[in-house]
Amino acid sequence: MPRTLTPRLVRVAAVLTVLGAAAGPVAGVLPASAVRADVPVTSVRIGQLDRGEGPAVPRVVGTAVVEGDRVLDVDADEVQLLGTSGEEYVVATWADGGSAVERVAADGSRSTVLDRVPYAVDLSGDGTRLVTTRTPSLRRTVLAVRDSTTGEVLVRRVFGAGAAVLDVDDGRVLVGQTGPARTLSWTVATDRVTRVAGRAGYAADISADRLAVFTAPVYDGGCTVLARLSAPRRTLWRSCEDAVLDISPDGRRVLTTGVYADGPLGRFHVDTARGRRVASYDSPGGFGVLGWEDARTVLVTASDRRGRSALVRCDAVGCERASGVVAP
Repeated sequence: MPRTLTPRLVRVAAVLTVLGAAAGPVAGVLPASAVRADVPVTSVRIGQLDRGEGPAVPRVVGTAVVEGDRVLDVDADEVQLLGTSGEEYVVATWADGGSAVERVAADGSRSTVLDRVPYAVDLSGDGTRLVTTRTPSLRRTVLAVRDSTTGEVLVRRVFGAGAAVLDVDDGRVLVGQTGPARTLSWTVATDRVTRVAGRAGYAADISADRLAVFTAPVYDGGCTVLARLSAPRRTLWRSCEDAVLDISPDGRRVLTTGVYADGPLGRFHVDTARGRRVASYDSPGGFGVLGWEDARTVLVTASDRRGRSALVRCDAVGCERASGVVAP
């Protein structure tokens, strides 16, 4: 799947503040206390970090799309990268009170796919399809699969309350839904929907074979359960303290934060899929979009108290800047 899903981070933060999935039976639970150990917290201060190479995967720095030595400035007030499609980047942009989903070519030229950014939009792993989300009522969520070049609707489906796209890959759309609580797999070619789990998933990666759900509403004792997508009743890790933000490409590590986190993300952790804590990071100005450069390296936008930001790379050795420092 694309490693640049700003919508995923926004969606996870929202899920932490709403009533989650209904409780159900759990198999093979590994208590968090058995695997959690304190690790030193690394304070990420962008002004004190050495400058390293540019990101090996595309990211947005300020309003520019950056990949390696390539920097493509996008004339907009805000830019979010949805992923890549062929040799082009697919972005959501906001400027002058309007918004659009666009494709940005290697020479910087832009073409419009959608003339308005919908409630949520996700790009498939192969870059050929967009999935847009619309909520016409509290009880209904409409998902539409579109051509990522033309924006044409290929198929549309109505889901229940609180439905959110978790991942799009291998010709299917994975959906977490809160009313009724469940995780669903929508096979686009046949327009068939099957149930994956009886709980509402909130983070997943199809290619990494991982699914994270809440056992109950967060503010009613709900806990996170991480499992294989192919075997959702076989628990890898359970925590009543942390929630999953993103999953590494090989599924062996996850980025997490406190389950009651609210407002700007001030601290996040790197844990194994079995719950062992590997690293913790905080930043005086908080963190923005975060994800993986590879299976062991984190890329995150960090800010300082002056509102400046930079793309930061962290691994087992330490942290360095993967971009220059951008003024607010």
